[in-house]
Amino acid sequence: MDKKWCFIDLDGTLLNKTKKIDKSNLNSLKKYLDSGNEVVLTTGRWPISALIYNNEIQKFVKRKNSYLISLNGAYIIDLKNDEVMFYEAIENKTFNKLLEFQKKFSASMWIYTENGIKNNIIYCKKIPFKWIVSKFNYGKVKSYMGHEAFTDNKIKILFMSLSPKKINKLFISLTESLSEELSIIKTSNFNIEITNKNINKGTGLNLVKQKAKININQMVAFGDSGNDVDMFKNSGYRYAFSKKNENLTNVANKSYPNNKVLKDILEDINNNKHIIEFKKNLSIFLSIDKLKALEKDYLFNRHSLIWNFIVNQYSFFLQASNYPNWLLKSKFDQFLLNKNFVLISSNNNCVFSEKEKKFIFAKSFSDTQTKALINYLEKNSLDVFVIEKNNLDVILVCKDNQSMKMFIEKHKINKNIFTKIFNINEFKIKEELNNIISFSSYKNELNHINENFKIFKQDDFSFLYINKQNYKNSFSSTKNFTIKNFEDNLESLNQINNFLYQNKK
Repeated sequence: MDKKWCFIDLDGTLLNKTKKIDKSNLNSLKKYLDSGNEVVLTTGRWPISALIYNNEIQKFVKRKNSYLISLNGAYIIDLKNDEVMFYEAIENKTFNKLLEFQKKFSASMWIYTENGIKNNIIYCKKIPFKWIVSKFNYGKVKSYMGHEAFTDNKIKILFMSLSPKKINKLFISLTESLSEELSIIKTSNFNIEITNKNINKGTGLNLVKQKAKININQMVAFGDSGNDVDMFKNSGYRYAFSKKNENLTNVANKSYPNNKVLKDILEDINNNKHIIEFKKNLSIFLSIDKLKALEKDYLFNRHSLIWNFIVNQYSFFLQASNYPNWLLKSKFDQFLLNKNFVLISSNNNCVFSEKEKKFIFAKSFSDTQTKALINYLEKNSLDVFVIEKNNLDVILVCKDNQSMKMFIEKHKINKNIFTKIFNINEFKIKEELNNIISFSSYKNELNHINENFKIFKQDDFSFLYINKQNYKNSFSSTKNFTIKNFEDNLESLNQINNFLYQNKK
């Protein structure tokens, strides 16, 4: 069995209420590490603070850990080589905008910089009570006057206030203004943590994963707050210690009200009890009819048997004939952890294999059909549309930034799935409309183009396909299940769970 990698948050997860590691957890970590496994502390704290706990574990276990992920993935240390493996700074122009928000809301602002980390200095505007300083940080706290840290690289910003109302208003304002430039997370009613765009604990996990060549089913994540969500999404197994944070518990395999069970979970992982094996050659074919079911895909995470089936690379076929591949991949991005995941979409004209990272079957529009679509677009004005090609390119075209923001926020779509993004005035129709396998319009309904196309409408979407089903399913060895709509989602998932229970080894 491959060794396991546990990525463990500190506050609220590994640490108790007095900010210490319980002796029972240290003993469980020792058994786990003595078996040849790895632990990576993954925290929002700065390195000076996180290393104190890392060194305590190393001293107790008498073994050096490999990596430390700090400042929510913005600063990663290769411990064995004693070097900074990765860091990413916030741009100065963006930092200056954050200073304006601090001034407007009069919240405490902690500034973690590259040289500050090296010299054990945190810069701060409006220094809060001393007990907060001692609780969250080690080292010197220096008042930021506008010149000491200006040329220094700003790695992470922390806003803090004892007023939950102020923090909430500040979070809303920051998100509305700077979400395109920064990763902004409200970790509690008193804190907002900020790193550069697309930097979070999840990206930190992926960097360690790439360097150490770890498989997803070797990775286990533990956390309790909002900054752990991205870490969970990029790990095979996820354990949440939270009562109220639905954003986290929704993507967890198992949730607990507190971290008192951590030692028991570590012992189970050490003995491989977290992994459930099934009969050989078992595969599932799941058909989904309604988009509303897709919006609740997090429900799969709560079914540990289904998640074990996916993570441990058993064959899983997902069919949603009336939806384009790009939308399904966005909604079921966590399923892509399974290399044996096959997606059947676009009116059965497309079959995507995650293992091969390509379409094993994809029917493109003919020249005649493409010309008909070009003619339609030249005569009709669309606010937002998406073009999907057989080479996996996905192009988003929007009337303006407001239309794009509305589209992405409503459907919770990750912008990273789009290969190109165009303003409609800059989009060259004849150059980009080739090798199309699906065309999607948001808000503006597509009308009849010609008899060669089929238009399927769902909520705010219109999807355009070739009016022909070219691909026939031939998965005779699979167990078939269907989710028709959200109302029977739980019942259908329970049926899958029961089926897997009967086929456990």
